[in-house]
Amino acid sequence: YARHRSISVARVGALAAADGKFFGRLQAGRTCTLRLANSVLQWLSDHWPADLEWPEGVARPAPAPESPAGGAAKEGADHGQVPSGGGLSALERVRREIRAMRAATYEHDLREAERRELAALEAAKELGPDGRACRQAVIEALRVAPHVYDATVARYAGGRGGVPRRGGAPARVLFLLREAGDVRFESGLIVDPDARQRADAAYGRSAA
Repeated sequence: YARHRSISVARVGALAAADGKFFGRLQAGRTCTLRLANSVLQWLSDHWPADLEWPEGVARPAPAPESPAGGAAKEGADHGQVPSGGGLSALERVRREIRAMRAATYEHDLREAERRELAALEAAKELGPDGRACRQAVIEALRVAPHVYDATVARYAGGRGGVPRRGGAPARVLFLLREAGDVRFESGLIVDPDARQRADAAYGRSAA
């Protein structure tokens, strides 16, 4: 899939599991929960290109109807034989067009998101002398609110805070900073009190 889409395996992991190191860990012999494995497999099925053969020996879950792969399958069925004496109703034609538009829009948005986040990663890799990514560069590149960035750093710096919800803005910020090599996310000893203060101020919390 990654080779066919001309993207890295890490990028597929980021899209399917909100974790760029997901497949690397599996290759290294690590495991994951059954729930996460099913979620990743479903994502791949939903986004699998029509011109790429699904891996042999791997059971493929049915693509979601509104997913790119599900829309393409439905579109192919819609172009099959129509029973004699009848055709597609006006309502079904509208539904078909809406499905096609949604699939095209989703693919465009996905490509745009990939382009933007790759640009964001390049910006974040320009680490400062203290080993930290440029706050403003990340905010502008990912188009996230400053308080979201600050709250993410304050919560997850030093390996604290667990795992953010997959696909949300905090997950994107956290993935980007980790991939960029920001030192705040490589050691449990390094935190960012300034980010905590800014986040508290943005959310109206007491610094105490």
